[in-house]
Amino acid sequence: MNDGLNPKDAVGLTKAPLRLVPPVGLVQVAKVMAHGAEKYGPYNWRESKVRYSVYIEAALRHLYAAMDGEDNDTEAGAPHLASVAACMLILLDAVSLGSFVDDRPAVRGKTGQELRLCRSVPVAPRAPRTVAEIVRQNEGPMPPDFPYTRPSTESPKVWVDGVYRPLTVEEVRDIFGGESYA
Repeated sequence: MNDGLNPKDAVGLTKAPLRLVPPVGLVQVAKVMAHGAEKYGPYNWRESKVRYSVYIEAALRHLYAAMDGEDNDTEAGAPHLASVAACMLILLDAVSLGSFVDDRPAVRGKTGQELRLCRSVPVAPRAPRTVAEIVRQNEGPMPPDFPYTRPSTESPKVWVDGVYRPLTVEEVRDIFGGESYA
């Protein structure tokens, strides 16, 4: 019984679901790869081994540029995020072929499994970002006229134990980890 499936479908469904890759991303990566081919030669990463750290650092530079609000790489004529993806694709290709120089620093005394376990440990819950969050988290409801506002010349005020009052210097230091609040 064929269940209405073409035999090719049964095999095709076991392969990587390429339909899930956003085409716009591939088009942008292709622009970056064309720029790289013009600058360094096509398929240059396959002609000689690539250094792991070089592609990680290049990706990070593009990622940091994007994080700083610079969306497009004017040299490549494409988004910085496409350059990040291109770096990672080249590195994935090199790793799959064993054609890379693994110059990552060794982590003494740790195996890969131990490092994976360390990465999977949940981080501490984020610290409250505002006095309002601290009060909501620790002391209960806020007055109806909240949100918290503070002119720069006054102490921060909070709703604590049913009273809207300024924080003491000690409370500010405790809340903000010993740093001054100015």
